[in-house]
Amino acid sequence: MKRIGITGGLCAGKSTVASFFKDLGARVIDADKLVRDLYKKDAEIKKAIRNNFGKKVFTQGVISRKKLAGAVFANKRALQKLCRIIHPKVIKKIKDESGKSKRAVTVIDAPLLIEVGLHRAVDAVVVVRAKRQKWIRRGMARGLTPREAIKRQAAQMPLREKVKYADFVINNDKSRENTRKAVVKIWQEITRR
Repeated sequence: MKRIGITGGLCAGKSTVASFFKDLGARVIDADKLVRDLYKKDAEIKKAIRNNFGKKVFTQGVISRKKLAGAVFANKRALQKLCRIIHPKVIKKIKDESGKSKRAVTVIDAPLLIEVGLHRAVDAVVVVRAKRQKWIRRGMARGLTPREAIKRQAAQMPLREKVKYADFVINNDKSRENTRKAVVKIWQEITRR
């Protein structure tokens, strides 16, 4: 079985790239979805977040991702604290899920793939990037202000550093069809190995 890790900048189009791999037959494990599930269902995570960030990041007993993001992206120490709470469980879930896959190719879509060391558990790293104005505009379409988008991007490893780990780089500035063709080319190369 081959494992492909997808990472890149904020709103660069990682999920779009992952969906094209899925269309080709890959199983996709979405780290952001795993985090959302943990926020909803994991009592330990809820308790740790309440203890570290207070009730202000909850809405009617549920973790508000928007409020939590507001608290952590304004403060580097708070973000590090959140990462220490959430990352061990997410990494374990990703490893468990990828180990169970029956498909020939499993894709791990993880914004912090490199930062948490998951790049060492994959056969190829794909970095997706887009021009600044594009990812800011995409962030705004998701309800972020330009300032919030820039803060979130700044909290990640700089893209020029991520590219150093890349086996493949997709510039997702053009059409969806261009991006799809880039994914097909990568798929063909990886599945031939």
